[in-house]
Amino acid sequence: MRLTEFSLRRPVTMAMITLSAAILGIVALARLPIEQLPSVSSSGITASAQYQNSSPEEIERKLTIPLEAALGTMSHIERISSTSRRNSGSVRVDFVPGTDMDLATMRMRERVDQARAFMPADVDRVRLRRWQSDQRPI
Repeated sequence: MRLTEFSLRRPVTMAMITLSAAILGIVALARLPIEQLPSVSSSGITASAQYQNSSPEEIERKLTIPLEAALGTMSHIERISSTSRRNSGSVRVDFVPGTDMDLATMRMRERVDQARAFMPADVDRVRLRRWQSDQRPI
């Protein structure tokens, strides 16, 4: 027996199956959590610092290289990249997937504090930033 023949011979059965599927769909839809944007976080942390009235070469020598040297000894690192601009420098550390990012941030903060000894005294504070979608304004 084909599906069309079964449907035509038993209309009440088909109506009940259709009604059951619709009710099941409505119940499932009501229990489905709704999020406009799901929570996503990056597996990388960026350390950036400001040093006013400096050239990119000076930033690299006084900020970027000490930060890279201190952060490069951390474990579970996948990649390190750095950028030196006029008046600021930054080092991005990408960790392997599955790394505990809260612990990595804490260890990175310790390494940055160690690197501060090799930086000029008038350097503004070194900021650590980790991108998370929860930080975006709605």
